[in-house]
Amino acid sequence: MTKVRTILAVLKAAILAMLIWVVPANGGSSGVAGNTIVFYESSHGIQVEYYSPAGKAYLWYPGNRSVVRGKWKISNGSTICYKYGGNTYNPVTNTRGGSWECNSIQVHSRTKKFSCKGDVFSLSSGRIPYVLKRSRFGLARLKRACS
Repeated sequence: MTKVRTILAVLKAAILAMLIWVVPANGGSSGVAGNTIVFYESSHGIQVEYYSPAGKAYLWYPGNRSVVRGKWKISNGSTICYKYGGNTYNPVTNTRGGSWECNSIQVHSRTKKFSCKGDVFSLSSGRIPYVLKRSRFGLARLKRACS
């Protein structure tokens, strides 16, 4: 009976973590699959990423002239993982792509500024609307396009 309670407790925690991520407190669009999420943190600057329901990720990264294609998945109900091509490079962490990298959804959510329903910037086409700067001053422009 203790084993069953433990399993139920783990399942309950996983479901709650997913609900926190998928159902926003403010009633706006917040989930991952089928949404574009705009992030900001000082080390990277603004990042925009579309998450296809099929598990493909399309990252619009500051300074890049095209989309960084990758994959995403939710692991253990509370972790989001990314895998970008082996030919990619993260200048902040000084690491190359090609392997899965995971973060807790809580950590991932801290840098999230807002989300948009669908692929509003057509990132899945592989093209970007313009080259992003590292500054946070482009957030208002992106938010208007998102509405």
